[in-house]
Amino acid sequence: FQIRSDRLTLANFDERLRKLEDIRCDCEQSRTLSRDIYATETYKIVSEEHSITIKVFYQYLYEENQFCNNISRYLS
Repeated sequence: FQIRSDRLTLANFDERLRKLEDIRCDCEQSRTLSRDIYATETYKIVSEEHSITIKVFYQYLYEENQFCNNISRYLS
């Protein structure tokens, strides 16, 4: 009995195709994980910057109010 070479080629092709599909799935999972990590870090930074901006703006409004009150007291 002889083994037909086309059967070996087909089996080899199927195995290589499975390996490539596994690699593709791993890459897709890695890409998704990286994207999620990037998005999480970006949203975290944006949230922190937003909080800082609000604090600075509140401080500005407070100082402006103090200034106006001082002017008002001075003029009365």
